[in-house]
Amino acid sequence: MSSSPPAGPGPRGVLARYRRAMLDKSAADLADLYAVDAVHEFPFRFPGLPARYQGREEVHAGYRALWGASPARPETVHEVAVHESTDSEVITVLFRSTAGIGRHRADTTRWRDSRA
Repeated sequence: MSSSPPAGPGPRGVLARYRRAMLDKSAADLADLYAVDAVHEFPFRFPGLPARYQGREEVHAGYRALWGASPARPETVHEVAVHESTDSEVITVLFRSTAGIGRHRADTTRWRDSRA
């Protein structure tokens, strides 16, 4: 995968790198944020989108195919709310992204050893 510039430690650093990868439509940079055995679930799906990607390589391949097939380009990713957890490795983020169609997503990020 590619090497993303450091965006600071902890879950907020991972969140900043996640945002940048989304805006750049960089499946490689996005997958770099995941542990080898990570699970990425889609709570809100478009038709044809799987319920989950299992493993870093599936995240990479899935997003590369998804973004490659779509003419839409993300324009903004704005955190609506960031909730801290009692676990210093976890934040829950509600964000809005726009790419011609506005949509909401909620994701949980667990940070350990610089990986989500």
